[in-house]
Amino acid sequence: MKKKFIILLAVMLMVSGALIGCKKTDDSGAKDVPATNDTPAVDNATKVGLVLAGGLGDRSFYDSSHEGVEQAKKDLGIEYKVYECRNDASLLNDQLVQASQYASIVAVVGHEFYDAV
Repeated sequence: MKKKFIILLAVMLMVSGALIGCKKTDDSGAKDVPATNDTPAVDNATKVGLVLAGGLGDRSFYDSSHEGVEQAKKDLGIEYKVYECRNDASLLNDQLVQASQYASIVAVVGHEFYDAV
């Protein structure tokens, strides 16, 4: 049990580290480098698949996770899709597969994913 918790925590830290590492900075690391005429914009943004065990609109941690990817989109320029399972256990694996086919980073929200992760 303790080992599974540590593995889950490590996965969550890797996902958050990957999102933090996506931010473009200048040499001093102080601010974002805007795209100019001399610097072409990057066409291939990092894609994130957010898989929710429940659904949006709960005014709790599902909505908080959605706000997090919205902020990452604004600050880091990521692209994302939200996959809602709506508390239907038969959708958990299917939504994980779809998210992994879409994105290089898959974030899951909900204890229902404990065994799958």
